[in-house]
Amino acid sequence: NIDRKLELHFSENVYCEDDIFFRKIVVKNKSDRKRKLRICFHHDFHLYGDGIGDTALYHPKHIAIIHYKRSSYFMIGLCSPEGKSIISDFNIGRDVEPGWNLAKNPIAQGSVDSIICADLEINGNNEATICYFMTAGRTFDEVFELAERFVKKGIESHLQHSQMCQKGWLATIRPNIGVLEERLQQLYKRS
Repeated sequence: NIDRKLELHFSENVYCEDDIFFRKIVVKNKSDRKRKLRICFHHDFHLYGDGIGDTALYHPKHIAIIHYKRSSYFMIGLCSPEGKSIISDFNIGRDVEPGWNLAKNPIAQGSVDSIICADLEINGNNEATICYFMTAGRTFDEVFELAERFVKKGIESHLQHSQMCQKGWLATIRPNIGVLEERLQQLYKRS
C-alpha cells in the first residue's frame, strides 16, 4: 500500500431550481514535489433503458460532451472555479477507457460511453479545484442555456443556494423520531 500523499474532497448537489448536477472536487497534493495528475469522468448512459440508438458527441464550441436520445439530453462539462473550461482530453465510443492518449473520437451512436479528463499540475503542499457539472433537458438549447447559467453563477453560489433550499425543506418535515433510541435520533438529525 503506497501512500500517494493525495487527498480528494468532494462537495456535490443537485440544484434546487434547475436540472443541474454538480460536483466540486478539491485535489490536495500533500507531497513536497510538484505533481501532474489526470482526473477522468466516465459516462455510460442507457437512455430509455435499452442502449439502442443513444448518441454521444463532443461539442467544440461549448467544450462539452452531450449524450442524447429522443427528448432526453445531458451535457457534461468540467470547469475551473472561475468558469473556464478545463477539458483537456476526451473520447466517445464503445467501452472507452481512461488513459493519457485518448482517441478524441467526436461522435458515436448505439450503446456508447464517453470520458472527459482534466489535466492538473499542482505544486507541492498545494491544491487545485475542479468543477464537474451535468445539465439535463429536452433539447440542445436547453442544456446549453443551463450550462451557461451554471458557469456564470459559479459552483460556490450553487452549493450555498442548494444547501439553503434543502435546509428550508427539511425544516418543514417533523417526523416523530422520539420512538427511536437516542443514538438513532442523533444519526437522523445529522443526516
